[in-house]
Amino acid sequence: GAGFEYRNRTVGGAHQPGLVLDSRNTGKLLFETSVLPADGRYRSRLHAESFVARKKSLGDMNYSGATVEWNSQYRIEPSGTMNLEVTLKGGQTRGQVPIDDYFVLGIDQRPDNLLRGHNGVSYSGHYGHAPMGTSFVLMNTTFDRRIRRLPIFNVLNIPFGEIGRAHV
Repeated sequence: GAGFEYRNRTVGGAHQPGLVLDSRNTGKLLFETSVLPADGRYRSRLHAESFVARKKSLGDMNYSGATVEWNSQYRIEPSGTMNLEVTLKGGQTRGQVPIDDYFVLGIDQRPDNLLRGHNGVSYSGHYGHAPMGTSFVLMNTTFDRRIRRLPIFNVLNIPFGEIGRAHV
């Protein structure tokens, strides 16, 4: 996939070293691709996204960045009762990046970059202190064992329910 994004930025605030807090506009070219190799017990996905902002593309800044994500699922038992899932994701930027293009880890209810073990929301209901940066590497693993599957006979369009899933 490919696309273009233009941001007419209006920013103000105190000067922070290393952060672009001004009103320069950005025009970014966006690229994205996925590869899905698969066989019976092993499923995998390799997904890459990149962006390039140049002064020539309706913007006032030069910077670039990319993220690469590898998702892997392996069925330990052929019946699918035990699975191992591994996700490895990393990203890096180059150049002077505006603050709205920094990577934010684990801040939303469904974040792009899942950071397990991090409070996304504080006790008062406000966002927590999510880490931000111009590069990151995350690895998440899940071992999943289904204990019992009960048939519900398509009640409420749900053919079965799973009881006692153990996540580690």
